[in-house]
Amino acid sequence: MKDSDVEKEVEGIQFIIEKGLDNQFEGIEVDYRQNMFSKGFAITLQGSRGGGCGH
Repeated sequence: MKDSDVEKEVEGIQFIIEKGLDNQFEGIEVDYRQNMFSKGFAITLQGSRGGGCGH
């Protein structure tokens, strides 16, 4: 972990983001998907001004 990182926890899952991103989003949604096209965690940044990640 770098000095410019912050540790977050959502629904018991811990992850690390840059401090600069910490206040740019209203929330973070972590979802586990399991279907024939995708299996694994998806992270969606809520209230973002330009999209999400992890899909």
